[in-house]
Amino acid sequence: MKPLQNEFSGVITNYDMATIFKNVESLLVVNLRLLELLVAEARKEPHQQQIGRVFLEMVRLQARASLPPAITSTPTRSWVTYVSGAPLQMEELAKYNVYSANNIAAGETLQRLLTENQAFSSLMQVRARRETMPAGRQAGR
Repeated sequence: MKPLQNEFSGVITNYDMATIFKNVESLLVVNLRLLELLVAEARKEPHQQQIGRVFLEMVRLQARASLPPAITSTPTRSWVTYVSGAPLQMEELAKYNVYSANNIAAGETLQRLLTENQAFSSLMQVRARRETMPAGRQAGR
């Protein structure tokens, strides 16, 4: 995403950029938080680890937030749970819904650009070659 915003800006439109990547940057924040919680659990003694609990708490939050307000005792917007002593807010996890709902549009846009936009297609081919190149050869590019 960053190369398309910086050194290759103008290769695709801002609209196509937004369609392909939607809210991916906000998901990075959520994933870093999830990683932090999982690493904290992994650092515990094996018999004290509750790695599955991190995920169960996330699922429980998702299910509780989707219930009508009359069924939940706590309003969805302020629902917070603590996993390993740190809050995970439902609003953060809901960001996955936005990204997932955009998946078809992102794929269609990507396919269209690969077919119709020669500059974009060439850039993606170069990037793919770099990713499959052995690490030693990448350094010399």
